[in-house]
Amino acid sequence: MSSENRTRGLDIYTSTIRYSGRDKVDVTVKSGTFWAVKPTWDMVMGYKRGEISEKEYTRRYLEILERNKKQVLDFFSNCGQVTLCCYCRPNAFCHRVLLAKWLEAHHVGKYMGER
Repeated sequence: MSSENRTRGLDIYTSTIRYSGRDKVDVTVKSGTFWAVKPTWDMVMGYKRGEISEKEYTRRYLEILERNKKQVLDFFSNCGQVTLCCYCRPNAFCHRVLLAKWLEAHHVGKYMGER
């Protein structure tokens, strides 16, 4: 590993659930296995029905991450590269991007964009 990668930490990508790489982390409420980064069904369905704005969804999701901060940081700090995956279309408002940017803001790694 180069000194640049050690300094930067985790390479963080995002993609749809169809991505099949070994670095895939499913962050969906439906099939994700890491509870600490999953949104709630109320959030997802409320947003889809237009009852929750992007701003409100973001606020609620960041609360989940902050509440589970230790577990989230511990989990992702032990990875070399991850691709955060869910069912949303590329470039749509999505919690996978919120998570990627939150991890970057907490100096876990660098968000490299959508795959």
